[in-house]
Amino acid sequence: MNNIVNKPQEMRQLTPSAYNCFIKEEINRLKAESPDMAHKEAFSTAAKIAKEMIKRIARHINLWILTPKWTLLMLR
Repeated sequence: MNNIVNKPQEMRQLTPSAYNCFIKEEINRLKAESPDMAHKEAFSTAAKIAKEMIKRIARHINLWILTPKWTLLMLR
């Protein structure tokens, strides 16, 4: 039986998301710092870093949304 999958020419590779780009760069950075690190460990660490960054950004957005505008003006 022939197991080769022929994709139509219209199908093209999707553009990587910002998350994918960040993870790729972070894995490269981690491996540069520690070349003997396994890929699985580097990926796990990069995902944890991304998770913390997303949480931090979400906190800032919530603070901005929940804070009265006059308070934000005072912080400038």
